[in-house]
Amino acid sequence: MRRSKKRQHESTTGPYQRSVDARQLSPGMDDYGMDDRHMDGLEGDDGDQPSPGEANFSVDVDATTLPTPNSDNQPSARRAECWRHFELFTEMVDGKSIPRAQCKYCEKILSAATSSGTGHLNRHYLAHLKNKAPAGARQTHLSFGPDGSVSTWTYDSKIAREEIAKFIVAEDLPIRMGESKHFERMIQKAFCPQYKKVSRKTTKNDITAIYRSKLSVLKQTLSTTSFSFAVTSDIWTSQHQRTSYLSVVLHYLDNNRSLNKRVIGFKLMTSHTGDAIATIILEVLREINLQSRVVSITLDNASANTTAMSILEPDLRSYVGGFVIHQRCICHVINLIVQPGTNVINNLLILVYAAYCLFILIYATYFFAGMIVLDKLLNKIRRSVRIIGGNTVVKARFQDYCKAKNKPGRMFGIVKNKPGRMFGIDVKHRWNTTYLLLRQLKGYEELISIFINSMHVRMKDTDDDGDGEILILTDQDWEIATRVRKFLKPFYNATVQLSGIYYPTSCLVLEWIWKLALVLDENRSDRILSSIVKPMEEKFLKYFTAIPHLYCFALILDPRKKLEIAKVAMNSIGDAVGLDYSEAFQHVNNELYRVFRLYRTKLGGTPRVPEQTSQKKASKSSALNLWKQHTGKDQASPSSQNKSTWNPDSELNHYLVTDHTEHDPTLDGDDVDLLGWWKEKERTLPMLAHFARDILLVPASSVSSEQAFSATGRIIEERRSCLTPETVESIFCLKDWMKADERTQHRLDDQELADAVEDALAEICLTKDDGAVDPE
Repeated sequence: MRRSKKRQHESTTGPYQRSVDARQLSPGMDDYGMDDRHMDGLEGDDGDQPSPGEANFSVDVDATTLPTPNSDNQPSARRAECWRHFELFTEMVDGKSIPRAQCKYCEKILSAATSSGTGHLNRHYLAHLKNKAPAGARQTHLSFGPDGSVSTWTYDSKIAREEIAKFIVAEDLPIRMGESKHFERMIQKAFCPQYKKVSRKTTKNDITAIYRSKLSVLKQTLSTTSFSFAVTSDIWTSQHQRTSYLSVVLHYLDNNRSLNKRVIGFKLMTSHTGDAIATIILEVLREINLQSRVVSITLDNASANTTAMSILEPDLRSYVGGFVIHQRCICHVINLIVQPGTNVINNLLILVYAAYCLFILIYATYFFAGMIVLDKLLNKIRRSVRIIGGNTVVKARFQDYCKAKNKPGRMFGIVKNKPGRMFGIDVKHRWNTTYLLLRQLKGYEELISIFINSMHVRMKDTDDDGDGEILILTDQDWEIATRVRKFLKPFYNATVQLSGIYYPTSCLVLEWIWKLALVLDENRSDRILSSIVKPMEEKFLKYFTAIPHLYCFALILDPRKKLEIAKVAMNSIGDAVGLDYSEAFQHVNNELYRVFRLYRTKLGGTPRVPEQTSQKKASKSSALNLWKQHTGKDQASPSSQNKSTWNPDSELNHYLVTDHTEHDPTLDGDDVDLLGWWKEKERTLPMLAHFARDILLVPASSVSSEQAFSATGRIIEERRSCLTPETVESIFCLKDWMKADERTQHRLDDQELADAVEDALAEICLTKDDGAVDPE
């Protein structure tokens, strides 16, 4: 008679010969580092799966009392867990007594012969436990909610698989994580003993199923939204597969006038031509049936995008009389302006390497200065790096030195009792890292200088027969660092603020262009920064010789600023960079009225003009502060050119000539909810409110803060690049939607950069009224 492997093993091994490691008897066997060979012996194979009860031996049982498996007169012990779910009986077949097992749930009769094993019994009763077990057979647990509520909970493998899939997507984990035996063991031991590992194929299918389900819900939500949509698109690259993906992102307002963002497409690109880009965008929009409600498209600066827009416009012109806004991503433009200047800095690499407290700090940054001074500075800093970073003994000495200087009451350029932290090396293609490291170095100059200068190291050139001069770091060296840091700060702050998601950004762009133009003008003749300013100014003129109308419209539709400040801003930008914007401003004014007439034609009707009551005068915003610096006036007044032509039937004229700040306390200060303000004006200025809502909806940037600083584009991680395009799209869209549910799409995965962005936003809020350049 055939025997199972387990029964054969028991038949050939007597109780006295069996060797049982004491660690096997402990419930925490894995804590002793059991390897897979031990575990395989307990798990059994797929066809004969023992239950946990079969592996539970009792050390208190005397071995002499155990029955001998080979003895014919001893009945076989039925210790397996499965026998609790079956009734044993014998059946006479051809004169032979055949053991049978009858299921307690469905009364099905199965073989109970020892040669059949218990695998088929285990599979049978486990299939019944979930749905067919009688009351009390399935164990429930108490679940305590965050609010203190208590409810019963029962393990559900389907829910477990769904949550694992979401966890993998949210945290960018490998899809195979669910089938990891270590992950399975951790879940079983710490959280849920019923958990079984999930294969990567199952996880991929679960991710796709969740994506399709949420996409269906999103389509329904978007179809019920009564407002227009702004579209942004960007290219992501996979360096591993050398393929590219095009993201299609929607920005829209919900019924509460809150800005929302959703990635609705992430498609594989076979070509980077304008025709291919336009085809993908239209395909995604048509899938959700939104092509007739698009008011703007924001793309990066690639030349193919201009071609793409010319192809897209005929299909998107049905929203408001053919009015579709096409603009470049402002963060890409700022990045392109700064890059030439930082390329000059990058030609003279400066590394500052230090360590303090319990950590070794590595400082790296790129610097610029005058030809003779910088040549010496480059030599000195490079030698400092070799001294500190090239010798473990010097590293240890530097660490001890920093710890000694950090004692209470002794301040050497470092905050007292400040914990140690690691500074990363800046990246050449991400100019923001140069600024961040320069900012992080602030306060540590004296500590580094004292340590390096105390070593009296001579800098000897390879072709110099002398001893060389002693390496000395001076205040002048650090002054250059401070100058470069202050110069880069407004460009960094502009990129951070203009890449926001949950607040209008188009109304901030013209103000930032104004500030950056003044920064270039103020440093054009600086002996240290002039070589940086020159190439940056050339790029500035290339992109802002013609200021996009969107930015002007958005500023005008801020009730605190309007036409007067828009005019002053454009004239001030022209004075700073040597351009005449007088004709451009008149063209903006004409276009404002032309586009408003398109909205009036679309919407129809003539609203009544509200009466005005004076309540409170608003405080100055940052743009008003710049306006005051150039005009000497405290407050912008209604446009005088429109007072004489004011028509009470025109909403736009009424808006432009009314000083809303004098009678509306909601406009007090900088933190003004413009979308909320225009919502309140929908009753009295319905057509203009609709126009303003569409303009303020348009994002200034197509990328997040972290991506905006990179010149290499968006990168798909290697472990994701080996997936199918459908799976990649599911993962990227799902992750964005999950963040959208939590309103955390603005947060960055790079925690160090995220902290820096938060600091920058805080500085922007604190220094909005301090003029063109934020003070240090």
